[in-house]
Amino acid sequence: MKITGDNNSEKTTLEDDAAIYSKRDERPASERFKDLKGSEKWQFFKDYALAKIIAGVAILALLISLLYSMFGPKPETLMYLAIINNPFDLERIDRITADLTEEFVTDPKKEEIRVDSDFYFATNEYNARMKFMTMTAGKTIDAVIFPASEFSNYFEAEAFAPLEELLGTDRLEGLEEYRVFNEGKTYALDVTAYMNNLLGGELPVKYYVACISNSKHRDLFERLVNYIYE
Repeated sequence: MKITGDNNSEKTTLEDDAAIYSKRDERPASERFKDLKGSEKWQFFKDYALAKIIAGVAILALLISLLYSMFGPKPETLMYLAIINNPFDLERIDRITADLTEEFVTDPKKEEIRVDSDFYFATNEYNARMKFMTMTAGKTIDAVIFPASEFSNYFEAEAFAPLEELLGTDRLEGLEEYRVFNEGKTYALDVTAYMNNLLGGELPVKYYVACISNSKHRDLFERLVNYIYE
């Protein structure tokens, strides 16, 4: 008995496959694109070019953003406020920063306010004091809020500017109950009530605010005072 397979069917299938492969256009994409018309060109663009263009644009945007953040112009710091032995959580520090930004900044792209609460003398005294002294010597810090117990240390180091030079007699008279005197001049203001109000409780120690004597923004200290005692 002779067994026969469907050779004709297999042959037809192979011939069809061969025909498909033989019809494949091996020309460069640019040449194939020239021969297309209307919607065919758009479909060709979507199939072969769009994904690559989108990926390329995304990579380029990321690279530009990275380079700009590294080498682009930095906002000018209008007020650098340090807080020694900060009693606040991050949420309240953010609130102070936001309030001062609203008070001082007109263009957030060009100006900024810095509130630095990383001066914990109580737990990391040596490093914190070294950082504070280095930054004040470098004219980075403009104003400081600090426990009253620290006043004599920095007064003796001539770190604070006399407030008579910054606020004037009339303004200081309106703040009489908050003035901190030494040698007949005002070198700090008591901000304990402000701190307590922001904390929502009562601090165990008094806090003062002072202007650093070599601050590059001494002229803005009065606006900080107005914000605190508004």
